[in-house]
Amino acid sequence: MNQTLASLRRTKAAVLRAFDWDARTLARAYGPGKWTGREILGHLTDCELVYLTRLKFLLAADHPAIPPMQQDAWAKRFAYRAQNLRLMKETFRSLRGNLIALTRSASRQDLGRRGAHPEIPNYTARFLIERAAEHTAHHLRQLAVIKAGTR
Repeated sequence: MNQTLASLRRTKAAVLRAFDWDARTLARAYGPGKWTGREILGHLTDCELVYLTRLKFLLAADHPAIPPMQQDAWAKRFAYRAQNLRLMKETFRSLRGNLIALTRSASRQDLGRRGAHPEIPNYTARFLIERAAEHTAHHLRQLAVIKAGTR
């Protein structure tokens, strides 16, 4: 879990830096028909909300139901292109900080707590935390393409 915690910290810092990019860069997509940098940051912010909420349910309830996230519906409904970037940045900072703190304090038994996800049969707190780190790294690669201006 130490490597995952290090990844959560490292990717948090990288995402927070991306929030400070100029508007022109954040308006670019990483490919035709793909999300813009700003939309990726909105998605990452909402994912932090989902990850932290799921982790709290996993730690506090016995075998809670874990609903899937329909990312495209969230992006459309919550209009990432129109959201306040500064507020999104502070929300991401706070949520990721809380996710890191809960992860750091979780016991081995806590990490093995299971939830019922309709698409993922072995959904544990450990899986969730590792997925959060991997997911952020995935989107940071897309942001790097945007920043470089290459497609």
